[in-house]
Amino acid sequence: MNSSGESDANEVCLVDDDSSVLRSMQYLLAAEELAVRAFSKPEDFLAHAGAHDVGGRGARHLDGCK
Repeated sequence: MNSSGESDANEVCLVDDDSSVLRSMQYLLAAEELAVRAFSKPEDFLAHAGAHDVGGRGARHLDGCK
């Protein structure tokens, strides 16, 4: 996120309902000096995406099977 409170064009958005996975991925990506924004609910991410340009070129959906 940039200083004006808007999303950075290179920001990585994470969405996961498992707080341990979300926290681990957030730390891992931040350690690589990536701007990270984490969401525990899809609705929160969608609200963010509706208000900010989150792009779509690099969008990925990764989740393990249960």
